Amino acid sequence: MNKVLLTKEGLMALKKELDERTGKKRDIINANVNLARQEGDLSENEAYSAAILERDLNEARIKEIEEIMDNYDLVEQTDNEGIVHIGSVVEVKSDKGTKIFTIVGASESNPLENKISTDSPIGELLLGKKVGDSIVVNTETSSVTYDIVNIRS
Repeated sequence: MNKVLLTKEGLMALKKELDERTGKKRDIINANVNLARQEGDLSENEAYSAAILERDLNEARIKEIEEIMDNYDLVEQTDNEGIVHIGSVVEVKSDKGTKIFTIVGASESNPLENKISTDSPIGELLLGKKVGDSIVVNTETSSVTYDIVNIRS
């Protein structure tokens, strides 16, 4: 597994999620499995199957987080003299309005929160840029030019 790049906030969020998943959430899931098991024939018990699936998904996520925690590089939040880097909050303008992106490592990305990965097309284009620079994002049907108007760490 390659090193995972994490911001301090991303590391704290993973630690919190791991604590939740290995603590109270795991206890509740195991209680649900045991309760469903008591309902009878397991081969036709939908509640049991659902509880087992939930347990398996939780355990898989715990394993994934533990692997990340064993193999990450913490990205220090520094002011790189106005240059976009991991951890930067970048404000861009286009003819469609203003957007604010937070540049993060792949494991922290969440497009719904405008947290974009350095591996994403926009993230790759923004890295190393400064206020006043522009990027052009091409899609299958159009292209959008974003002008960088603000960068903060």
